[in-house]
Amino acid sequence: MAKKKKGGGEGGRGPIVTYQRVDESLIRRAAGAVKRMDVVTQNSLAQELGIRVSLAKAVMRELIRQGVLKVVLKSSKLIIATPAEKK
Repeated sequence: MAKKKKGGGEGGRGPIVTYQRVDESLIRRAAGAVKRMDVVTQNSLAQELGIRVSLAKAVMRELIRQGVLKVVLKSSKLIIATPAEKK
């Protein structure tokens, strides 16, 4: 799940940084969140889930692959998608 990098505290090393990866529980949370949204971007998904934008972009790619999201516009820096219609 989450990995912590040592640092922080005294000595001026900076804050503790938490790394997270795409896993099944994050995909399920994201799938539930996008159903309530009209338009989905990396930034909106990151804000909704409280994760980094780069991680949200990876989650969006997975949701598009699974058919949960439908791509409206895609560039190298931005993905705009909508929830896929129920059949």
